[in-house]
Amino acid sequence: MKKIVLGTAVSVLSLGIVLAAGYSIFSRCHPSSAYLLPTSGEREVVMTPSSPLRASTQIYLNRPVEEVFDYLSNSSSLPQWMPGLVSVTYEHGDSAVPGSLAQGSQRTMMFGEQMETETIVQYKRPHVIAYQITAGVPLKNHLAVMMVEPDGDDDSLLTWHQYFDLDRSSIYGWLMPFLVRRFLNDAEVQLVNTFGGEFGATCQYGPL
Repeated sequence: MKKIVLGTAVSVLSLGIVLAAGYSIFSRCHPSSAYLLPTSGEREVVMTPSSPLRASTQIYLNRPVEEVFDYLSNSSSLPQWMPGLVSVTYEHGDSAVPGSLAQGSQRTMMFGEQMETETIVQYKRPHVIAYQITAGVPLKNHLAVMMVEPDGDDDSLLTWHQYFDLDRSSIYGWLMPFLVRRFLNDAEVQLVNTFGGEFGATCQYGPL
């Protein structure tokens, strides 16, 4: 009996080691201490995230930068490309530009019956919009950065990074890396269908 228990314990331990190794080996995102925006051949520090880069995607779109950026941030167009989003409302009470979308604005996202609250933490039209999910989703220290840069004369490259720590208080929290990556994949399909273009580089952090 002792041998069986010991054998089981060894098997469980071995499985844990394999999973931990796989989490490291198969990780394809390499989190950096800062998110960098190319501007005129130089690079500008936009945000310094405190959590790991869990997922990232790039999309080449056949529209100018300004058109893509406005489509990504406009409340009327957000439900057209963001998976499951029914409606979004902005509040600008704490906005850096009173009454307008800017750093400090908040938005309430309704995914069916599920409400999600976000704060805009960086807004530089037509290149950068960064936001934090502050309620409604089981994750911690969230930061999403969307960067739109020119790709030729009339095309754009969208890079979308998702940083966050796991909320291990529920199974849903453990599954967030997988769910976020699926969310990004579905969103990029919608954007390519809308504007035309092609998928670029993607990465994921960990096996889930």
